[in-house]
Amino acid sequence: MIKTRKNVPISLKQRTHIINLEQINLQPFIIVGLVIMVLIISVLCVAAYPNSNVPMNI
Repeated sequence: MIKTRKNVPISLKQRTHIINLEQINLQPFIIVGLVIMVLIISVLCVAAYPNSNVPMNI
């Protein structure tokens, strides 16, 4: 069997973070979240209106 890399022991004292939260810009996520909220609220408002085909005076 051919080994491609050396066996390096894992150090439990050092924690490496896969995602560095300091480098992530949150502005695009906030904008996308606001757009999704506006779409959901608009759909709910349109669905809450009564059907115009049904007469209200019955």
